Amino acid sequence: MVSLTGAQEQYARRVAKGIPFLSFNHDTGTFDVSDDVRDPSWEQILLLYQAVRVLRFDPPLPALHSIRLDELRTGYYDRCLEYYAYERLNLNRAHDETCWSRYAERTHCLGKIEPGARLDDDAKARFMERMGRERRNDFIAMSIYRAYRRNPEIRRDLAVDDEGWIMFFRGDIPIRPLARKERARVWVRDLVKRMVRYKGNDRVLRLIRDIETHGWDSELARKPSGVLGLSRRSGRYLVITGRHRIAALKYLHSQGRIAGSTLIEYPVITYPWGAWRHGRPHPSSPVCEWCR
Repeated sequence: MVSLTGAQEQYARRVAKGIPFLSFNHDTGTFDVSDDVRDPSWEQILLLYQAVRVLRFDPPLPALHSIRLDELRTGYYDRCLEYYAYERLNLNRAHDETCWSRYAERTHCLGKIEPGARLDDDAKARFMERMGRERRNDFIAMSIYRAYRRNPEIRRDLAVDDEGWIMFFRGDIPIRPLARKERARVWVRDLVKRMVRYKGNDRVLRLIRDIETHGWDSELARKPSGVLGLSRRSGRYLVITGRHRIAALKYLHSQGRIAGSTLIEYPVITYPWGAWRHGRPHPSSPVCEWCR
């Protein structure tokens, strides 16, 4: 049983404010999505990101929940990033040769339909057009939509998984912010990265070196905080934010270089379906043994 102070009770209510199907669980110290939401709508998932933002940028102090590293059983997306570190450091593979680069980071979840429903070619075209009309503030969706307008054949890369999530494998489509000022900033940033041959997920490798040198600082790891999702159906966690830190820890533990008793004090949102939207492979993507 987690006993909350008055201030912590107010904080828990603020996290769940405006989300009627989310509540704080005093027995586990987690924020739980109601069992009634076993097949969440796209709108309900987006609503949950309100809670994620509060937990990330204004995390509870002290922590309401902790889990040992060796008990943190993750799913496809996080295991693939962990394997990225193994491929780079143990197998000496280049960034572009890794499973993460070829599959995971190129896959996006764009929507939701009823489980078992079909998405034929005409339905894919209608979905793309509707996305272009209704998701104008979603730079990932709009980047894909602009590419679709140039080449309608890419709609064939839409696929539906067994829970009804609409997945898209984006290939070489550039993902760009919508605002002109932000696009210019990103263009300069990407130019510098190309000049120094920087790869974004090399952050995992830097974190591995930093943790080995200085140890795991749980306070620093919560500025801003990571946020964990936990599927009550599968028992697997998904790192909603802070995935590079967790991937670095999981890699070090797999190599016997950090204790399994290391505590992760990220806040947790639990839910009754299979996996948070970005934790899924595209149905046609190969999944290696490490990432299963």
